[in-house]
Amino acid sequence: MGRGIARFAMGCSLGMAAWLGSGLPAEALILQTTNAGEVATFSAGMNVEHFEPGLNGAALGSYDPNQAIDPSTLFSSRDSATSPTFHSGGASPGNPVGNPGTPICIVSPSAGISGDLVSSPNVAAPLALKSELPWDSGFMEVIFFPGNVERVGFWVTHGTVELNLRDRQGSNLTTGDVTVTGSEGQFIGISRGTSDIAVAAITLSGGGDAFTIDDFVYAESVPEPAGAALLAVGALALTAARLIRGRRAG
Repeated sequence: MGRGIARFAMGCSLGMAAWLGSGLPAEALILQTTNAGEVATFSAGMNVEHFEPGLNGAALGSYDPNQAIDPSTLFSSRDSATSPTFHSGGASPGNPVGNPGTPICIVSPSAGISGDLVSSPNVAAPLALKSELPWDSGFMEVIFFPGNVERVGFWVTHGTVELNLRDRQGSNLTTGDVTVTGSEGQFIGISRGTSDIAVAAITLSGGGDAFTIDDFVYAESVPEPAGAALLAVGALALTAARLIRGRRAG
């Protein structure tokens, strides 16, 4: 009987180890919320790009087209070799260092749009492709390089946008949850359960010609689920060992 319990515990341990090492994604999580507590839970331990400090923002007071901006407000990456690259089109997902594409614009909302942010004073906005003009039905991508990430999210501070997750070739991921839509005042995010996100694409959805985002978060695979599973295996093995010792003593 003791050997049977031992074999059972070992089998469970090996099975759990195989599951942990298989790389199979856990159930994906899509978040679309205005609840700050839910956002804090989702974002715990993640990297955050607030689009400040150290970034100069264009003081724009409306979403009117054809507004001139200072070149100092353009932004691509903190370090394209190790940090995400933000672009408005034209970048190479496999080589953002060599080809970062059209940058995005850092905006400091003022006047009538001064409340369209989460963390003051800046938000991020796309530019029209190969231009220095914000708004104009822009498109934004975030390239994670050199490695992939497991989860991404951000606040939508103006407009309605769709987030799509893509691979290193720039194609939409084909399995699991890969898209979510959010409107102004909402936080949207996706946790995949495995690090297979190379690109996060953000596009306008539902009309309009302008959008902004704030507090972009991202992270590689979160270790807690695996750690919890290993603890469970350890507890099972310990229980089996105690049962074996108890039976032998009896």
